[in-house]
Amino acid sequence: MKTDILHRHVLHEAGHSFSYRVDVPFTMPLHRHSDYELIYITQGHGLEFVGEAVRAYRAGELILIGAHVPHLHLCNSVTHPTEPERSLCEIVQFPQRLFPEEMSDIPEYSSVYRLLTRSAQGIKFTSTVLINRTRTLLHRLTTQKGMERLLTLFQLLSQLGMARNFQLISPIAYPMYPYQPVLPHEPLAKIYDYLHRHFREKITLEALAHQVQTHPSSLCRSFQRATHTTPFEYLTRLRIEHACKLLTYSPLTVSQIAYEVGFNNLAHFNKQFKRLTQQTPTRYRKTILSEIP
Repeated sequence: MKTDILHRHVLHEAGHSFSYRVDVPFTMPLHRHSDYELIYITQGHGLEFVGEAVRAYRAGELILIGAHVPHLHLCNSVTHPTEPERSLCEIVQFPQRLFPEEMSDIPEYSSVYRLLTRSAQGIKFTSTVLINRTRTLLHRLTTQKGMERLLTLFQLLSQLGMARNFQLISPIAYPMYPYQPVLPHEPLAKIYDYLHRHFREKITLEALAHQVQTHPSSLCRSFQRATHTTPFEYLTRLRIEHACKLLTYSPLTVSQIAYEVGFNNLAHFNKQFKRLTQQTPTRYRKTILSEIP
């Protein structure tokens, strides 16, 4: 399977700030977008790719996928032409701009903030009662307009944010406020490009600062303002994300993968991998491969 990720722009109907659609077929290829996506699968089954996870999906499931998280639902009717039933879903897509920038500091938004933060890993809700309540609210959206429609969305999200029965899908959380590539002439774009081209190599803060002719401490401050993380935490995530792909799609050993993604110490690789995914590389590979027929 190709791992190139298509970036899509979600368009909403005139007069609406978010979308709700029914009987929507899943589309390919692997893609991401800046909107959050709540999906109720009404028909079909197949393989679901969310972040760095692969698992089987089926009708009746309710899933929330965070903004910018790569995802794909590969219907069995596509991979197995003898199976005629295609996958369909009800889907809500809503943008980050609906929420205040300092949402974490507003008590009334606490459940919604918690939900959106978790969605960076993709969430599968497992309570039948909760799923049925969510569908009731979803169906109200078809006839509502204006503020009434927006309040129903907030009610729905608050309800999901208080859920106790759920599973996080991807072992790695994609940033809630991901780094946005800036114009080519801007310094951070050079750093972003440099990290993606050289993440397999030994990288020092001085080398990064030299790329943009600035002081290392100044670079750290600028990078953290733009990405909400440090250059080296971003580098570690980049390496671990690539390691996840190699564990899924390549025959390389764990030790070979560690060195392939830029770690010179296997123990350090295992420690960082477990810190970000909550499991060892070996366990991750076994879990992923068990989901793929």
